[in-house]
Amino acid sequence: MPTPSQPESPSTERTAIIGAGLAGLSCARELGRSGVPVRVFDRGRSAGGRVSTRRGQGGDQTGPLYDHGAPMIHVRNATVAQIAERWVEQHAAQWWSPITLHPDGSRSQTERVIVGTPSMSSITQALSVGLDLHNSVTVTDLSHDQQGWLLRLKHYGSTEATTERFDRVVLAMPIPQASRIIAPQDPSALSECPTISYEPTWACMMTLQVGEDLCTLPDIVDTDDGDRVVFAHRKPGHTLPAGTTALVLHANHAWSASYRDASPGEVCSILGQRALDIMQNQIGVLISRPQILDQQAHRWGLARATNPACESHWYCPDRSLGCCSDGFGGSDAESAYLSGIAMARAIVAAQAHRD
Repeated sequence: MPTPSQPESPSTERTAIIGAGLAGLSCARELGRSGVPVRVFDRGRSAGGRVSTRRGQGGDQTGPLYDHGAPMIHVRNATVAQIAERWVEQHAAQWWSPITLHPDGSRSQTERVIVGTPSMSSITQALSVGLDLHNSVTVTDLSHDQQGWLLRLKHYGSTEATTERFDRVVLAMPIPQASRIIAPQDPSALSECPTISYEPTWACMMTLQVGEDLCTLPDIVDTDDGDRVVFAHRKPGHTLPAGTTALVLHANHAWSASYRDASPGEVCSILGQRALDIMQNQIGVLISRPQILDQQAHRWGLARATNPACESHWYCPDRSLGCCSDGFGGSDAESAYLSGIAMARAIVAAQAHRD
């Protein structure tokens, strides 16, 4: 992806964005186009947030790719559609029209969604090009004074923390996470920010040796209790050996909440059997002796906003502090991307008004 275009009037004020998911990356790119110096921090080993991918079978380069976060992006906004076309041109994504099997047995085909190729993390990798991105860095402390914001940073593998000063901070993450970072030093910092609640989701990832090609499988299965199975190997760019099936089961929010403190092993056992039951009872595929080649589980504690804010972002010019995430203006990946853009434009507008 091309680097952000050169601005006409570059700014000298530095902005720290904490969180390198879709919201943080889109905010960083938009600010870069306006000449605002940006540094992005993320505690993960790579950008992605909930648009994340795991590789199975020990993590080598031949294992299956599991999009265990957002499996796709539903594109409804013209701005997102334009950037999605750029991802396609750069071979970071493809358009997909998946077939979904519903609880009543009917099937429907989604008109068009965007998926990363070969995985969803390809999208955030493309968005990261040209950005000052620092991965494997945890912001352990955040404080504000007359000189701006002071960030205390812990780098993975290091026993010592460092500090860095910025004029402005954007928390590109769910509000509960943002509160945990800033509340210890300034409990009232987000007092005027919308209150957004989230539901959890357990994701179970499996690869099965079934001994035959399952040509009749749908791409997605929705169950009557709210579970969703996405057959990973049926997504564009995903390939597996013949007779092998890979899937990601996102459990319903109520079940996930009740198993909040369960171990990944316990969850794999329960949801793995549930996936086999779905294949037999809802799809009609009986695997008499399934050979599980790989199985993993991951809990998303803040998976879906239950009461998304009507606003696209939150920004306090007096504090030079903002928040953006998928909980603003919606509860999906597209909302996160648009929230980041709106956050950046609010910063630029506030700076222009002040100047």
